[in-house]
Amino acid sequence: MPPTVVDIGINLTHKSFRKHWRNVIQRAINAGVDKILLTGTSIRGSKESLTLAQQWLDESGVPNLFVTIGVHPHDAKTWTDQSLQDMKQMLEHPLAVAVGECGLDFNRNFSSREEQIHAFRQQMVLACQLQMPVFVHEREAHQEFVQVLDEVAGEYTLPPIVVHCFTGTREEAMTYVQRGYFLGFTGTICKRDRGAPLREILPRVPLDKIMVETDAPFMGFKKERRSSEPMDCIDVAAKVAETINVPFQTVCDVTTDNALKFFGLETIFGSDKKLSQSREFSKVQNSPSHLSSKPRPEKDVIRNSGSTSAHAVVGESEKWGGGSSFADVLKRGT
Repeated sequence: MPPTVVDIGINLTHKSFRKHWRNVIQRAINAGVDKILLTGTSIRGSKESLTLAQQWLDESGVPNLFVTIGVHPHDAKTWTDQSLQDMKQMLEHPLAVAVGECGLDFNRNFSSREEQIHAFRQQMVLACQLQMPVFVHEREAHQEFVQVLDEVAGEYTLPPIVVHCFTGTREEAMTYVQRGYFLGFTGTICKRDRGAPLREILPRVPLDKIMVETDAPFMGFKKERRSSEPMDCIDVAAKVAETINVPFQTVCDVTTDNALKFFGLETIFGSDKKLSQSREFSKVQNSPSHLSSKPRPEKDVIRNSGSTSAHAVVGESEKWGGGSSFADVLKRGT
């Protein structure tokens, strides 16, 4: 059986993918990237990602696309109390599997440091309350990033965390690994010069703490094009295998297992029942006129053993509705 991997982060709502996003996903599947996480970086972007993931499921009948729900540090200046409510509502969707992308970025500071820290802390608390995994961003903010996590950990039990698109130092990598966090590596490791420091770090990171991603269309490394696509995730896994001197198939198997367990993908969509639940959600999403006549559901929380992940899914007999549903969130602008 050909190797397959999970790309834990792409930006499918980016304008470069807008007109041909289905082709992008199909090329990835054909290449062996059969599960892909669409990254939510704003309230609006999270809504759009959920819509695309649900649309793909409705059209193909196969759950290839999943979504993270969050506000990127660049957009922290837009954070309001309504942002938190919108995130809560979107995270009820069966295809929403993690909180994020959230965190701190002191490299560009598109939002003030105070705004970033506030939005990050709020999203971490939400993730703790829901016990959903977190997809985090950290750039040139290691000390403050760890401080926020420690403060939140003083009040709550932290859920599983993956530091996506890791580009930090060896010491930072070891700190994250010692804390039990996962590290996501992109095509940067394939670049001769820029990837050299990361290739020195990779052999020191246990394989069971590594996930692979493209962050497409960013982090391009192919000579024939500047941007990346999720199909390139296979090449990222191949470079990991070469760098740590482990068989390619082993890297694919272990990183895939890491992602499946971390995001709870097999637990969420391990049966046709879950697929029908997502389709039922989609029907309600597209029929807002029927929302007020249906009772608000209670969640059936399914947790994986070993505290690797937890996710709330819709019960078999539950009906979606009420005044604060995902459909209502979609109807609102940012």
